[in-house]
This record gives sequence, C-alpha cells and structure tokens, in this order.
Amino acid sequence: MEERKPEKYRLNLMKFIGEHRRMMLLSMLVMLITTGLGLVTPWLMQYLVDKALPHRNVNLLVLCVGGIAIIPILNMLISALENVYKNDVQTRITVKLRFQLLDKLLKLSPTTLSKYQQGDITGRLVRTCDDISGFVSKLLNGFNNVISFLFIGVVMLSMNAKLSAIVLFFAPVMVYFYYRRIKFWRTTYKDISVAQKEYDVFITEVVPGLKTVQMFQQEKYEIEHGQELNRKYRDLQNQLQKQRSFQGRLFWELQDSLSTSLVYATGIYFIFHHQMSIGQLLAFTVYVPRFYGAINSLFVLYMDRDQLKPEI
Repeated sequence: MEERKPEKYRLNLMKFIGEHRRMMLLSMLVMLITTGLGLVTPWLMQYLVDKALPHRNVNLLVLCVGGIAIIPILNMLISALENVYKNDVQTRITVKLRFQLLDKLLKLSPTTLSKYQQGDITGRLVRTCDDISGFVSKLLNGFNNVISFLFIGVVMLSMNAKLSAIVLFFAPVMVYFYYRRIKFWRTTYKDISVAQKEYDVFITEVVPGLKTVQMFQQEKYEIEHGQELNRKYRDLQNQLQKQRSFQGRLFWELQDSLSTSLVYATGIYFIFHHQMSIGQLLAFTVYVPRFYGAINSLFVLYMDRDQLKPEI
C-alpha cells in the first residue's frame, strides 16, 4: 500500500486541476501576459541608457520612461483580477473536498469509523482540505515560474551567451543543494503532521468533555497537556522555518550575490573591450535574480508538496 500512495496523491491533484480547466487556461493566459510584460522592462532600460540618453532623443526617452512606469501597474492590475478569481475557485475546491470526505465518512460502518479519532477527522475536514485546495492554486503559480525560467533563459542567451554561461553554471549547484536538503526537511514535515493531528484531537475532544474534566478536577492537567502539544507543534514549525530560511534562503542569497558580482565583473570587462554596452549589462543583470527566483520558487513548491503529502 505504501508504494501506491504517491501515485494516488498526484492523480487526485491533477483531477482537481482538470475539473477547473477554465481557471487553469485563464491563469496560464494571464501568466503569459505578465511574464511577457516583465521581460519588456529591462529592454526599455537598455534603450533608455544606450540610445535615448546619448542621442538626446526626447520621444524615445518619454516612451521608455512611460513604459517602465506603466508596465508594473498593468501587471499589478492583471494579477489582482486573477487572484480574485483564483480565490473564488480555491474556496469552491475546499468546499467540494470537504463534502466528498464527509460523504465517504457517512458510508463507513460504525466499526470502521470507530477506528478514527474525532479530532483527526475534524482536522482533515477543516485544515487539510483547505491546504490541498491552496496547493492546487500554487501549482498554477508553478507553471508561471516554468514559463519565466524558459523565457528569461532564452532572452539571456540571445543577449550574451558568455554571461549566460556564468548564470547557468550556478543553476545545477542550486538543484543539488536543494536535493540534498529536502531529504532532511521531509522528516520535519512528517513530525509536524503528527503534531498537528495530536493537537486537533486534543482541541476537538476536550471541548465536549469540559463537564467531565470539571467533575474530576482535571482542569490543570488538560491545560498543561494542551500547552505541551502546542509547544511541540510550535517548536517543529520554528525548526522548519530555520531550516528553510537559514539553510535554503541564505544559500540562495549567497549564490545570487556571487553570480551577480561575476556577471558585473565580466560585463564591465566586455564594455571596456567594446563587446557589450552599458544598457545591455544593466538589462542582463535585471534578469539574473528573476532567473534564479523562478528556480527557487519551483523548489519551494516542491517543498510545499512534501509538507502537504503526510496529511493525505
């Protein structure tokens, strides 16, 4: 049975995406538009520095500055409208998941149902269903990161292959690092899942039993037990944040700074030898953090998948 769980997990997620094809197609269209607009801004910076300013071309200057100012506003408005629609769909997915789970629970025999703790069932109905629907929406953002990764990679290669080689050199290093760290983070994910279930069981079962607790004067014990469960869950969450922030984020910032510094140094060398313009270098350096950011976001999505998986 253990070998079949990953397959079932993937099929269920793809099923929910397939049932909301309209949202998926709309999100993909919006992502293509916003990604394309985001790629235009550095090109406008290049034209501004290399052509508009040296030649005192006022019309081109106004066009470049206006484009740099307007494009982020357009991206924000388009993304805001998309998020409103996605939140509505996410809510409908959550409700559908809850009623599907409730329908299955109602079909179970009393003997089978008695094997489950009430708190665990409540946690799955309330928290896990919401987490799954949220992850389905994140999958669409993952598509955006894939598009950004491909588009930006092609643009950088077309601008300067030698500088692109420096940027691409660090990409496998990022992949290897995250691959090595994910194995350790998975253990923390499982521990968090267990702690969440224990806390759900406690909260769900202590409230109906308040009169019994008062009758046997166990108030102090129940409070201490609840605080201990909450402390255990909070410590695990802090541990995960330290792992992902200090080990993951810090590594990403270090390699991003190192690669950007090498790109600047090499680009300045090319400028001195008339192999590159200042505007091209500025535009290229804008793409570098976006390129690495897309890779990092894809790994964050993969980590969110691993964090959700123990709950299913």
